[in-house]
Amino acid sequence: MIRGLIWFCLVYFFQSFFVYAQQFPLLSNYQNLNLLYNPASLNRADFANAIFFYRNQWVGFPGAPKVSGFLLQAPIQKENAAVSLVAVNEEIGATVKNFL
Repeated sequence: MIRGLIWFCLVYFFQSFFVYAQQFPLLSNYQNLNLLYNPASLNRADFANAIFFYRNQWVGFPGAPKVSGFLLQAPIQKENAAVSLVAVNEEIGATVKNFL
């Protein structure tokens, strides 16, 4: 029992030298659109922030994916809080999705 536990701990420890975690590439939208991916990341600064985005993938192909939208976040001065609005339009082929 103890010998098995020691082997397990050794293997677990040494595998960390060969395993690499996934990360977002620098070209992803996460840095610019983090509110879209994580709504809890509201900016509590002293200014409002508005972001408009558009992505047209596979230009020239019929039914190519298109995504557009905007994010708006603003502080509430008298409260220690902020509000946000997210609107996204996604078109893929004959399917159109809108969400607010």
